[in-house]
Amino acid sequence: MEKDLVQKKIIKMLLYNCDQFNAWRDEHKIEGLNLQGVNLYRADLRNANLRGCDLSFSDLSNTNLEEADLSYAELKEVDFRGSVLRGANLSHSNIEGADFRECDLKESDFTGANLSNADFRESNDSEAILVGATLEDAIPSTGYREGMMLNADTPDRQDG
Repeated sequence: MEKDLVQKKIIKMLLYNCDQFNAWRDEHKIEGLNLQGVNLYRADLRNANLRGCDLSFSDLSNTNLEEADLSYAELKEVDFRGSVLRGANLSHSNIEGADFRECDLKESDFTGANLSNADFRESNDSEAILVGATLEDAIPSTGYREGMMLNADTPDRQDG
């Protein structure tokens, strides 16, 4: 019961004052919050510090996550459809099966992330950083440019 109240307070801070949330997290040195299955549809989470959080199975569709820190996070099967993740840090995160359709991923950092089975159709993924990312069975964006997945770990990758 108390855990549910804490989670609700955290979500309320995220939705209404992201700066307050970041300050609270920094002050209390909180890592790895369990926020599985939350609904943050259309939230403004610019610059949010969600490093190491578990947001698996959450609805983050149409959310502004510009410059957000989602590194080392659990983001399995998250719905990001239509979201802005421009310049976001998603490095070393487990993002398996996430839906990135129609997202702005320009300059997002996916270094070392697991993007297996992720769907990038209709996304702007120009200049996204995918060094060392796992993209097994990922669906690329329609505007996929040859070399976009350069340096990513894919089963079909041929060096040379």
